[in-house]
Amino acid sequence: MLKGSCLHLCPNETEQKPLNTPSMKKTLPFVLAAIIAGCGTERAIQMNIADAELVKIDTIQRYPNASEKLLTWRTYDQIDYVTFVPINSHYIVGSRMKVMVKR
Repeated sequence: MLKGSCLHLCPNETEQKPLNTPSMKKTLPFVLAAIIAGCGTERAIQMNIADAELVKIDTIQRYPNASEKLLTWRTYDQIDYVTFVPINSHYIVGSRMKVMVKR
């Protein structure tokens, strides 16, 4: 038995043989680096929650055969956001909603 080498059982034999594949030795560092890079980096998006007020409702023709409502929301910082909703949904101008704002 060799020290530090992988061992496996062959299907037709009952004895153990060392697993010496050069391709595995070449790809193993890349696989380990990908795992470490994927788990080690932080991907948190920093957001704030802000109150937005509905300031305008428009009916638009977004697709050739379907109309939708375009809602314009405004935060206290005077940043406007738009959302698309089905034509049969009902909203009141002046209603408030929470939106996520990137820091």
